[in-house]
Amino acid sequence: MNWDSSKGCALSSQGEVVEQLRTFFEESGGQGVHIVDPPSKEVLFQHSCHPSLDLEVTDRAMASRAVNIVWRRSDNRLVGDNTDGEGLVWDVCSNLGVPLAAKSILVLGVGSESRSALLSLASQRPASLHLGYRPEEGAQAQEIVSTLARFTECPLQAISLADDPAALPSYDIIIRVSRSGEDEEASPSLVPLSVLRQAQMVYDATGETHDSGHALGTPLLQAARQSGVQCVSGGLGMHIEQAAESFLVWRGIRPDTSTLLEDHQEEDQHILR
Repeated sequence: MNWDSSKGCALSSQGEVVEQLRTFFEESGGQGVHIVDPPSKEVLFQHSCHPSLDLEVTDRAMASRAVNIVWRRSDNRLVGDNTDGEGLVWDVCSNLGVPLAAKSILVLGVGSESRSALLSLASQRPASLHLGYRPEEGAQAQEIVSTLARFTECPLQAISLADDPAALPSYDIIIRVSRSGEDEEASPSLVPLSVLRQAQMVYDATGETHDSGHALGTPLLQAARQSGVQCVSGGLGMHIEQAAESFLVWRGIRPDTSTLLEDHQEEDQHILR
């Protein structure tokens, strides 16, 4: 998204994030920025106290350790927030029609996207909420869970995907929000097939697209389809709803995303009934 530079803009690359924002707000009179590049979100959070920015960071940005939206408040103070998790929840609940309350949920990935996703998912009062990790990700997963415990009353648990599949719990919903460094081809489903087959929904926000615009089925989504999972979806809707949440913060109005979602439904969403 790109708005008139006198009102708002979108940043998509890491670069000199702090300097870009300083120029935009101080020299161009900007009012709001939406950041889509994950490393830039983390860099911006890390530099939120930089003298040229001095961001007031919200609790959800603090919990996520990432900032994806900055806006100028009426008192001229710059505020940093994170709408990533809210975009995910809106897409799953409103667009796909899948309730999260009282569901058992497994989240895959140990980046800042996982922090934001877990925080927003926790607000939906699931029956259980677990962060799945691989052996090399154990320390990071445990740190994420312990940090987020200060921001939510929902019990969170980090669980190793390397455990005996028979010992792993079953999940209603499996959500992947960030990539792992491990080669996917070596472990295409990321989770044991016995666990995958019991899921009602598998959601993978990490899929890329062909030049033609059609979504690439990730190994996780392909395995889910082959396992007969009822609802299988990519993450385009999440990204659209993240931007809509940012627009709501800026303008006080949440835009209708239905037309945009319909235009891209065949590209990125695959609902098997």
